[in-house]
Amino acid sequence: MIPVFFLTGCSTPKFDKDTKNFTTPFDGEKFENLEQFPDKSILDLLEWQFKSASNSVKWPEYSKAPQFKADAQRSEETIITVINHATVLIQTSNINILTDPHYSQRASPVSFAGPARVVPPAIAFEDLPPIDVVLISHNHYDHLDLPTLKMLDKDHSPIFMAGLGTKDFLASNGINGSIDMDWWESKTIEEIEIVFVPAQHWSARGLFDKREMLWGDYYIKGNHSVYFAGDTNLN
Repeated sequence: MIPVFFLTGCSTPKFDKDTKNFTTPFDGEKFENLEQFPDKSILDLLEWQFKSASNSVKWPEYSKAPQFKADAQRSEETIITVINHATVLIQTSNINILTDPHYSQRASPVSFAGPARVVPPAIAFEDLPPIDVVLISHNHYDHLDLPTLKMLDKDHSPIFMAGLGTKDFLASNGINGSIDMDWWESKTIEEIEIVFVPAQHWSARGLFDKREMLWGDYYIKGNHSVYFAGDTNLN
């Protein structure tokens, strides 16, 4: 995995944009948290992986829930369906939103190694209702899954929303129609407003691109207020 991880990091496009109007802390190369903390080293990563593997336990059989179909193709009222991990279907004001879509068998830069899926998605990909908006919290492999995003782009043509720097990365992988978001920036889609808000986290696709694409959470204002947090330690 390590050589592939190195190469993946080298291939990530650099974010190049005037920084004077950013609300997010940015030094011209990397974004920062509101409460800064030092980056972890490769040794820290390997130690964490080793401890995780040694402490792993077998998933119980009852956790392998069957799949089902969405209750409605669209809904004026708010319906929230947890699909798996951070993938959530939010249906509100007749808009269908999908967060951090992940339908691959692994969360990894390669298909033959890395963390494998244990529980199937609660809604099969082919049973998803029409998806209008995709929200991406950050670019870690368990939250930004390129194969799934490509399938959504082909079958649903949604608006992709993500942190600063992600638009160029998606375009370089054949996914167009995305919107870069700064913290506290908002977009209105028909009757709902979506605000990208700070998260205490970080981003990376490899070893050399830490914090080069912005991370965050989402506040959705529709018939009800919905807050989606991908990964965050923000109090």
